[in-house]
Parts: sequence; structure tokens; C-alpha cells
Amino acid sequence: MKKVLLVCLFLTSCGGNVIVYPPVPASKSEPGGSSYIFTSMTDQSCHGVIRNYGNNPSIKQNLYQIYASGQRRLSIQQTWLHELQVCSGDPTAIGFNFSSDLTNVDQQYIDNFKQYITDAKAIGFQEFDVILGPLWNNNAQDAWPTFEWGSNNPNGIDYYAENIATIKLFRNLLVSLGVPYRIILQDEPFHESIDEAVEEQYVAHIWQDYVSAFGLSDTCGVTIASGTTGDPTHEAIQLNTFLSIVDSAHLGRPNFYCFNEFSDDSGKSYTRFHQALSAKGVSPSVPVIVTSTYYNDARNASLLRQASNSTGRQILYLMQWVMNDPSMTAFNNYKAQGF
Repeated sequence: MKKVLLVCLFLTSCGGNVIVYPPVPASKSEPGGSSYIFTSMTDQSCHGVIRNYGNNPSIKQNLYQIYASGQRRLSIQQTWLHELQVCSGDPTAIGFNFSSDLTNVDQQYIDNFKQYITDAKAIGFQEFDVILGPLWNNNAQDAWPTFEWGSNNPNGIDYYAENIATIKLFRNLLVSLGVPYRIILQDEPFHESIDEAVEEQYVAHIWQDYVSAFGLSDTCGVTIASGTTGDPTHEAIQLNTFLSIVDSAHLGRPNFYCFNEFSDDSGKSYTRFHQALSAKGVSPSVPVIVTSTYYNDARNASLLRQASNSTGRQILYLMQWVMNDPSMTAFNNYKAQGF
């Protein structure tokens, strides 16, 4: 009973802590940072930063190095599934994911999450992006033949209830820790979707449930992915799908948008994203966060800066994604372009 009550305490609605920036020229950005999510390239699934934080002191040491490189923001890839993950291949590692089983609270993960955020704030990090994502049977896109299956299935588990409860739990943990943060409810839901109809229903429900409870201030909803296949309509198709869901809910539109940039020409893809936003009536004064992009890439940094300047749409800040160096300490090429 105590474990169930603990979850209920975390699900109380409360206000958020989001930095609100006045409009500035598109040539200006706040200092960005990294998606620091795992500590090993060879066995990522067992070396998650949060899951291993309590038993791996090198993670905190690396936070100091990330900060020293000029980075001021951190992304957390917050993934979960009902089953508690077990890592048998490496005795020094204890996994990656959070267990969303509401009857058996994953307290060690929660404690590690709180300590990680507390320590990073003390080091000087200014803001935290939490990119949410259910996995395995909790993942509507991969596992649900219909949206209704998520709540009524042979496993007897209400996966949708677990998902929304987990989203609210981590949102309220961030609020209780008193740190500026932003939440992405689903990462790239309309990019290479396996079953887009089910995924659209899922996004519509989590958008409705989240914004009804907490408002619009701390979430962009979803990330939009750059077109990596040469399709010049890819950004617009995803955005139009998302805004159709948003407008149907009649709860308002996001105050910022989130864009993952991994194209061959980031200048062109960012410009297409800006044009897609403008075509849907989103003013150029509404900024974009580059929530994920190439690691410390000089060409990418230059193209994104040029595109932001030429379109007049500010990149509020930029977050780099680990490619071949999980330490995430290099950031000089983005700093050189004012990110």
C-alpha cells in the first residue's frame, strides 16, 4: 500500500519551472548542451546515466567536464517499460530504463533521478530537457494493434495508464526539485512510424491529458524530425499531423517547437521547418529548440546559424546527441556559432 500511495503523491498537479525568454534576434541563442544518456558505446542498454548514477562516480565527474566545456543544459532520455530491466552481461552496470509498474515503485531509479538533477544543478546547469518515451509493450507505435489494446489486452496491464502516470511522475519530480525544465511528450512520433493511426491516437490522448492538467508552458508536445531521405515535404507532413491533433484539442498551441536535425543539409531542413510553421500560422517570433543534432559538428553549426539568421526564427538553444563519444564533453564548434 505504501508503494501505491507514493505514486499517488507524485501525481498531484503543481506548477512548473520554465524560463520565459523575451524575444531576441534570431542570431542569438542561449547556451546549449548535450543529451547525456549513457556511458558506454558498446553496451548502451546497460549503461544508462540515471539508472547507474548511484554506483558510477565517473558520471558526476563527467558532468563537471561537460559544464567546463561551456554547456549549460542537459537532456535526459527518459524511457520506461513495465518490466524491470536486468543486465546480466556486465556486473558493473545495472540497466537503462525505468520500470513503470505502478504496483511496485522503482524507487532506486527515482532516487538516482533526483540526485542526478540535484548534483547537476549544484554544478551550474541551468535547464533540463526530458525526452519521454515508452518502450516494448508500453510503446503504442510498436506494440499496440489498436489504441484500445493499450488499456485492454491479454496481459491485463493498462499500459496507457502507466504511461500517463509515469509522465506526470517525472514532471512533478522536476517541479519538486525546483529546476527549470522542458518536457517532450513523445520523440519523433510521425517519423518512420510503424502504425501511424495508432500513434496519432496516442499522441492526441497524451496531449489532451497533459495540457489539461498542466497547461502549455513547459512542453512542445513532440519532436519533429528532419528529412533524412531527401523528401522535401517530410518536416511539413509531421508538423501538419501534430498541429491537426493540437488544434482539435482546443487547448492552444505550443509556445516553442522542438526539432531533431540529422539531415545532410541542416540549413535547408531548418528552413523547410520554419516555412512549415509559417504556413500553419506560427509567427517567426515563436522559437525552436534543436532538441537533438550531430555531435560537435562545425558544418552543422554554421548551417543552422545561417538558417536561423536568414529565416528570422530563433534557435532558442541547441542540444547535441552522442554519436561516437558518450562523454559529450566537446562543444567548441557549437559555441563558435553562438549556441
